[in-house]
Amino acid sequence: MREEFRSADDADLRALVDENLRRAESEWRGIQPVIDRASDDANGADATLGPARRSAHDPLDAHLRRSGPAAAPASGDDARATSGEQATKTLIPGYPVLDADRPSVGEFVAFVADMRNSSARFSESATFPHIRCGLQRIFYETSALIPAIAHTAAQAGGQATELLGDGLLILFHIECGKREQVIARACAAATRCIDSSIACVNELLWQRHRLPPLKIGIGLAYGPAIVKVVDANGRHPKVIGQCIWDATKLSGGENAIGLSRPLQDFLRAKGINEHFEVTHA
Repeated sequence: MREEFRSADDADLRALVDENLRRAESEWRGIQPVIDRASDDANGADATLGPARRSAHDPLDAHLRRSGPAAAPASGDDARATSGEQATKTLIPGYPVLDADRPSVGEFVAFVADMRNSSARFSESATFPHIRCGLQRIFYETSALIPAIAHTAAQAGGQATELLGDGLLILFHIECGKREQVIARACAAATRCIDSSIACVNELLWQRHRLPPLKIGIGLAYGPAIVKVVDANGRHPKVIGQCIWDATKLSGGENAIGLSRPLQDFLRAKGINEHFEVTHA
């Protein structure tokens, strides 16, 4: 499986990262006057920063709009069951449409990627000639990193579903009888992120802004989860399960992959763990 992703066209990833960095630079030029005004008027910072946040494109949202899979149209009984006002479109793989009154249960590999030491980056900008403040630095870094990870996982069948500050949640849906294949692909995607995707991001961040290399941690876990629509000031499709929590806790390494104990045991039982250079957590 790993060789399959190593043979993918790295030029596509590089083009994606470069495109997102250029877009972030353009967006920052529009945001910067608002940031400057907020700095000059601390009492009005919250009100002033509001429009800036709304004018900036979320890097994950932008990536999903461009390359995320479109929701599959419902048909037959499914169309009738979800044709009313309760139907909610989602990015959750295997569940393109959910009925608010009908929670489901599915099996997933949860893939959580998190950027290391992001808090410190807000105060480390003075030494970089092209960066005026920590927020600008984080904006550029996340604009490059998050879509790159989402793209790499998508090549293996994963779908980015949530932006988690300086990281993201990616889900791989395990269909009946395909657990081994899906787990292998998720592990291969995580390995590729550590081996090459982060290197591509770091190279372009250095070339364009002389920024030091980023480090990421990835957590992987699998298991059953509830898929439902949460009504909290709007309808939010969510996946709720231990695999999500486990993957989040396991994403604290530096350029390392943490595996949940059930996932370690599964790989060992199948004799495929030797194909992945991972750090077991």
